[in-house]
Amino acid sequence: FERWYWSIFMALLLLVFKWVFEKQILKCIKSYVKGTENKYDDFVIFALEPPVCLALYTSIFYAAVINAPIDAINYMQLPTKALRLFLLFSVFWGLYRLFLPKNPLTNDMGIVHKFMDDIVDKNDTAYANMVSVGARILVCVAAFGVFCSELGYDLSAFIASLSIGTAAILYASKDAFSNVISSIIILLDKPFE
Repeated sequence: FERWYWSIFMALLLLVFKWVFEKQILKCIKSYVKGTENKYDDFVIFALEPPVCLALYTSIFYAAVINAPIDAINYMQLPTKALRLFLLFSVFWGLYRLFLPKNPLTNDMGIVHKFMDDIVDKNDTAYANMVSVGARILVCVAAFGVFCSELGYDLSAFIASLSIGTAAILYASKDAFSNVISSIIILLDKPFE
């Protein structure tokens, strides 16, 4: 049983750090953010809090498993690969949450909507919705590519076939694609009110 002391000690140490992070550090950051004039930082804290906590939980589990006196763990790369996958998931989850249109807790506008509200006309959510959806799609595509690469799958043949398939689909649906492009141009140019 004495061989497990180091693993238990690392897990308890990281649990204490996670508790201090959630109860003290995050509380201080939230109170500081509420006092600032910046309107973006509240949403950033909302978006990044759950992914950071997931990364901390994953790190605690990883430290406990790696320091455990199990001989098979030293030869397997599974714990390291699982840690990397969970940390990558936390990063992409945080990025996805940054581009949400609204904060579901307070019903405030998201970062993209606030930024577009500052730049473009007031109360015009069409631009912000396009940018928000496009950014979330890009995050999901990038996450898919990174996860496949991390798991050892080669995506070069898939991407080549996807580009040929996309060209065929776009040619077959050129009228619908033309209508989408035309609607985007009308939204951006606003030739009439």
